[in-house]
Parts: sequence; C-alpha cells; structure tokens
Amino acid sequence: MSFIARRATATALVQPLRIQAVRPRFASTASETSSSSAGPAMPASSSSADATHYLITLKRSPIGLPDTTKRTLASLGFLPSTKHFYPRGPKASANPKLHRSVLHPFSETCAGMILAVKELVEVRNVSKEVGEREVVKRNGSKGEGRGWDVVGSARL
Repeated sequence: MSFIARRATATALVQPLRIQAVRPRFASTASETSSSSAGPAMPASSSSADATHYLITLKRSPIGLPDTTKRTLASLGFLPSTKHFYPRGPKASANPKLHRSVLHPFSETCAGMILAVKELVEVRNVSKEVGEREVVKRNGSKGEGRGWDVVGSARL
C-alpha cells in the first residue's frame, strides 16, 4: 500500500459521519393525531396511566458480585445497609431473600440505581396502592400464618 493510499484511508477513518436530517419515526401518525378532533388517545391499560412508583423485585442473587453492586442493592432496600457486607456470627447474613419486592417513587436517582442492577431485578411501573398490595403479597407479610389457630384456653 502506498503512502497516498494509507493517508487517504486514515483521513476517511477520522472524518466525522454526516448525519442527514432526522425526522420522527412515526411522523405521519403524530401529525394525524395532533390534528384530529377526537381528543387525546387513551393508553392501552389504565394501570400504566396512573403509574407513580417502581415495583422492584430481586430475581438474581448478588453473591460473588462487586461491592458497588451490593451497595446499590442496599440503597434500593434489598440488603442491610451496613459498612461491611460479610457479617460474622451463626445467623448473620448479608444476602437478601430472592423474590422480595420494594416500592420506590419515580425519580432519576432510582432509575439510575435500577439501571446499575438491571440484570438482577425485575421492574414494573405501578400506582402506589397496587404496589403496596403487591409488596405485602410477595414478601409474605400478613400471609398464611402458622397453619393453626388457638381456639380456646385449656387449663390443666
């Protein structure tokens, strides 16, 4: 390859790409809906219209992952927020139970934390009331109980 050919190839690699005018993906649909007198289109489901919170469920274990990932899970509420993630003692555990759910309001901070652990969690957009019911149902609070009831008092 000659010097001129190499220089032409190098200049071609360095030159920026020329971007043509960008138009909206559904430009014809957007103009038709804005000019129509039927009013705004309704969303597919009413639950997504009033969604105000993230319902985040832990699906994968953070065992063996870096401390930054574990700190992110601690900030989301899945791990105990302690300085050390390896506690000592017979019942000490820094690992969360899988399929636990937490509810967080929409925010940029929360969205960033979710993106940092997106491989470990499942996220749904829900309203606050629906989310609270799901958290209670999934986490076992007020669940099935012990399996037996005390009927009376037996005295010996």
